[in-house]
Amino acid sequence: MGGESSTNLSLESPKTILLAWLSALPAMYVFVVNFLGGEYVLRIIGEGLGIPFAPIQPQSWIFDQWVLSLEYLVLAALFGMVIWVAYRKEGLKIFAVSLLFLGAIGTTYMIDALYPFGYFTPFQAVVPTTASLAAGVLGWLGYQTSFTGYYMGAPILAAYDSSGTLLIQYAVGWPCAGVQSLLIYTFVVLIFLKKTAAPLSHKAAYFIFGAFVTYLVNILRVVSIYLTYINTLSQGRQAALEAARVFHDFYGGLYSMAWIVAYPLIIVGSRSLWHRITDSQTRIRLRERSIQRENMSSSAPGN
Repeated sequence: MGGESSTNLSLESPKTILLAWLSALPAMYVFVVNFLGGEYVLRIIGEGLGIPFAPIQPQSWIFDQWVLSLEYLVLAALFGMVIWVAYRKEGLKIFAVSLLFLGAIGTTYMIDALYPFGYFTPFQAVVPTTASLAAGVLGWLGYQTSFTGYYMGAPILAAYDSSGTLLIQYAVGWPCAGVQSLLIYTFVVLIFLKKTAAPLSHKAAYFIFGAFVTYLVNILRVVSIYLTYINTLSQGRQAALEAARVFHDFYGGLYSMAWIVAYPLIIVGSRSLWHRITDSQTRIRLRERSIQRENMSSSAPGN
């Protein structure tokens, strides 16, 4: 019945007009920010608020992060409003993953803009372990490593060639260590598992295993940044720095995103395969019992 009412909704009804305006607002916001000087206004607002909230000199990329994080949060809020007006509470349940995904990315970007590098200590707490494991992998690949200090609260991991010559050193902050990926993983997988028909113990095992692999993927991402620089160093230091920056900013995030998207599919596929195996074994046992009963019946006295 709800489908009929939504189909017959008048184009002149207040709900339709409100939906039209709300649906246009995301595009209007992006257009104003990127083409009508809105980004400059947001930067001034950020400076007025004292961003960043850390003892460092404000830098251009911090305000870029501030503007981008606001965009994610505004789009998430507008998306939520459209869904609420169109579908109410049921729509929010259906699109919960998308909303939380936008909100989680916007929130982590915002934290990074307000407390850049290693100044947000709750997230930075996992970094030393991540950096140490990344150093171990680089050592296993034949590179020498050492921690040379801290840069704005982030540990500096240096890599050397076999002769001890310094190749590159980076400060490892919590965004690089995969905290953002773990947060997104938590939102997405918890919502997925909530709708999965499985025992609670199975859900807990799925979540813990997936979180462990997500953490390993982020270690691989840190290692890949170093390897990207080292493998392009023959083209010059500037080219190597640019290649590592591009990987860090664009391609590195695909590691964890690909895993987070693939993992629910792996769970569905593995559960389907397990059910097929157990169903097949059940059918085999039932058939064996049926044969046994037939044999007992045929060998009974009087037959």
